[in-house]
Amino acid sequence: MKFDPLKSAECLERAGRDKIITAEENKRKFIINNKSNNFFRKYQIDHCLITDGKKCDFLIVNCDRKDLFFVELKGSHLTDAFKQIDSTLDFFHDILGNFNSFNSIKVRIVLSKVNNPDNMRNSSHYIKLAKRLKKINKNEMVKDLIKYESTQMEESV
Repeated sequence: MKFDPLKSAECLERAGRDKIITAEENKRKFIINNKSNNFFRKYQIDHCLITDGKKCDFLIVNCDRKDLFFVELKGSHLTDAFKQIDSTLDFFHDILGNFNSFNSIKVRIVLSKVNNPDNMRNSSHYIKLAKRLKKINKNEMVKDLIKYESTQMEESV
């Protein structure tokens, strides 16, 4: 039987229809305002689902809409965050196969500070991640798939 990380109770931090879902670390915070009362699951990836190599910090799953949010809370190295997300996508792709059973795969990165954020869209790591996500999320704009901000990011569903 194949291991399914989304059925792992060990790394599941929270599950329910909470009004606010938060992933935070060292004063960096990603917040989902659950206005639609969807059922969410939040998993700890770093040091739990994946114990070695580069990986992002959290996976938040909107179970009702079948959306995945890969969340990285980082210091100031945005390029490293892109690499960690890409590596995490490799891990999940190897285990789950493709991502066809999900409606969207989104990346959210919150940094302590962002150095030259506009220049990052030209980096090879951003372009690689953007192409990969665009292939999975055919009908969505890359700007909606990959978002990064300084200190705190909030979005509503």
